[in-house]
Order: sequence, then C-alpha cells, then structure tokens
Amino acid sequence: MSVKTSTSVAIFWDYENCALPALEPPYTIVNRIRRLAHQYGSVKSFKAYLEYPEQASLKSVNLRSELQSCGVSLIDCPHNGRKDVADKMMMIDMMAHAIDTPAPSTIILISGDRDFVYAVSVLRLRQYRVVLFAPRAAHGSLKAQASAVFNWPDDFLPELPPKLDLAVVQRGRPATLDDFWNKRSSYQTPPSTASTSGSSESHMQSDPPSKTADAESCKHLLEEHDGGVLCDSPVSPGIHTEVNGYSRMAGSVPSRG
Repeated sequence: MSVKTSTSVAIFWDYENCALPALEPPYTIVNRIRRLAHQYGSVKSFKAYLEYPEQASLKSVNLRSELQSCGVSLIDCPHNGRKDVADKMMMIDMMAHAIDTPAPSTIILISGDRDFVYAVSVLRLRQYRVVLFAPRAAHGSLKAQASAVFNWPDDFLPELPPKLDLAVVQRGRPATLDDFWNKRSSYQTPPSTASTSGSSESHMQSDPPSKTADAESCKHLLEEHDGGVLCDSPVSPGIHTEVNGYSRMAGSVPSRG
C-alpha cells in the first residue's frame, strides 16, 4: 500500500472492544499499527480507551506500562454502573479532533462497535479519511462507511501465528515431515485390536509403523493446529503457503492492504 501523504493521523483505540491478542507482546502489535498509520502521515495522537480495574493485577499493570512505553496515551473510562462510557468518550474526542484539525486529515478507529457508524459517516462527509481496524465479525454498516478497512487483529499478527509451533522454522531451517515424525513419541498410538492369529501377527503389532504408512497421521497432527498445511518436502523461499487463511511467501514479509 502506498498512500504516503503529509497529513496528520490520530488513532482512537476502543481497547474494551478490540483488546490485544493474548499471546502477542503489546509492542509487536503497536509497532505494526504505527507502521501502517505512517502510510497516511505523521501520528499526532494515539489514544487507547479502557477502564482501569480497582484492584489491578500484575498482568494488567504490566500491560498498561508496556502500552504507555510504546507511546500510547491511556484514557481511563470508569463505568461506575454506566454503559458505553468508552464509546461516548471516543466519539467526543474524535469530533474535538476534527474541530481542531481541518481536513484533509486521517482518523484511525480501532473498534468493531456499530455505535460509531454515525460518527464515521459525519467525518467522511467533511472529507476526513477514516481508516477502520475492526474484527471480521463487525457489522457491515460500520465497514461500509470507512475509507479503508483492516481486519483486527489478523492484519497485525506476525508472519505465522505463534500457536502453529509445529510448523514454524526451527533452528534456522523449515520444518519437514521428519520433524513431525520425531514428535510422534509425544502422541499415544491407537490401541491395537485383539489378535486371534499367531506370533507373526503379534510381531507386526510390536514393530513401529513406517514413515510412509504414517505420513497421513503426521499431516493430521498439523491440521489439528488450526488447519495448517504441511508440505512433504521442506518449504523453500519463494514458495507460497497458506496457514490459517493467510497467504504467505516463505522467507518474506507479507504485504498488507
């Protein structure tokens, strides 16, 4: 995507609606957000709206500290028994930004809440570019009003999802079928059926199955990890693969947008 402009960018993040993925460090996702935002201009404001818990856990404190270290301004939204507090604060701040910053300007909204449809529509009428980061399940009316739409968090994850650990590169080389075979010992083989034959059949049951005969079983191990696709030979650079719906080129950074 090449949208390079000299306009300013303001980011409004509905964290209660679009939280960070549990397995990803905050700086990884924030850096990708910033990198994409720079395609539209210089980021003048980056705000995340969330309610601070009364008794914050160590994990919550570390999360807020890391977000703040990444340049994200955290806006406390105490609910106090009320609903949609963060949404209303975000809408007011978006309109205040529009008053202070004449168009053309870019507003990035990270939310999948349908309540933002009218605010986005009004900003678009006044020639503001509104870029939406929203979950795939977000309502179509919200996506239809945005200037551009990116899927949250899919478009901001690393090249390969972390939970596909069986298929990622290990020790500097691509995973092969042998890697899955070596992991075979961690899986129990199905119990053998009762044998009524002689010693030759019993001997067959005690022998380890061949790699050729068990290739499909090894492939099935990867399919259990979110539908990954395994090649019988090592993946070479320049070969397109598909993992979890992502079209990847091994050894390269995927393009977005």
